[in-house]
Amino acid sequence: EAAAGAEDAEGKSAEGGDEEAWEYVEFLKADVNAKVEVILQKTLYEAREKKGLTVLEETVGKTLEQVMEIRESLLKRIKKIRKGEIQIDPEQNIKQEEMLSEFRMEIMTILLKLVDKDAATIDKLKEISKDLLRFKMSISNEVMRMLMLPQATSGKKQQPTGDCSECDALKDISFKIENLVACADK
Repeated sequence: EAAAGAEDAEGKSAEGGDEEAWEYVEFLKADVNAKVEVILQKTLYEAREKKGLTVLEETVGKTLEQVMEIRESLLKRIKKIRKGEIQIDPEQNIKQEEMLSEFRMEIMTILLKLVDKDAATIDKLKEISKDLLRFKMSISNEVMRMLMLPQATSGKKQQPTGDCSECDALKDISFKIENLVACADK
């Protein structure tokens, strides 16, 4: 099975590149963005409706646990890329590993705020919520960047089929402009 995967990666570089970008986007949406959404919409939002002395501590604890899951997902993906378990195509300019490392650093900053002794205050939780929203925006921007990347093309240029009169006209115009430039230089 591994040999077949390697053959596909070499034989179909264009599809492999698109597949890499697609898998990366799916990872960002399912394993990162969805989890951040749960933290923001459930854990932090529902904490507002709860009453009691330990609500803030419980919220910080649960948020910390969920942010650790996101960190773990990022680390696993980075590790798979470095081990070669996830095929990457440098020509595609996807830069998965670099971006995932940046996201890991953002998550670590949020984790540091969560383990701070003053984390269980309303102001600190608001700040953490804003940080999570910024992180979610970073993920969304990365997904958008993936969608905006040009599609992979195979190594061979395809020859247009049919009438080439437009190409000939453009070549003629190009030839005339080159002659004009050459004449102007004299």
